[in-house]
Amino acid sequence: MTERVHTGLQRTQRWATYWARELRRLWVPIVAMLVLAYWRRQLIDEHPTSEMARILYKVNIVAGAAILAHVLRSQMFPYLDLRRLLERGEATKFLGAAVLVGLVMLAIILGFTLGL
Repeated sequence: MTERVHTGLQRTQRWATYWARELRRLWVPIVAMLVLAYWRRQLIDEHPTSEMARILYKVNIVAGAAILAHVLRSQMFPYLDLRRLLERGEATKFLGAAVLVGLVMLAIILGFTLGL
């Protein structure tokens, strides 16, 4: 196997491992979004002007925005590991990082939901 092919395989393996880890971490919002979308679809088929369908649509948008915020946060700050900060006992660094992550994710979710 040539060096170029070997490097490409390593890159592909890292990419697949990253996305498998992200899917494992975000399985609850993904499943919730799919269930809400299915439930909303059933309501629209039965009652096209249903208030509940509109509410489910909004909750589904927020769930999608939360998934997007998690993925974007991990792309913007790949070096930030809150679990490691907490295990080391660095409370002030953990608190600052958690507030930063929370604000970034809030901005992404609000920007996504209010933009639609």
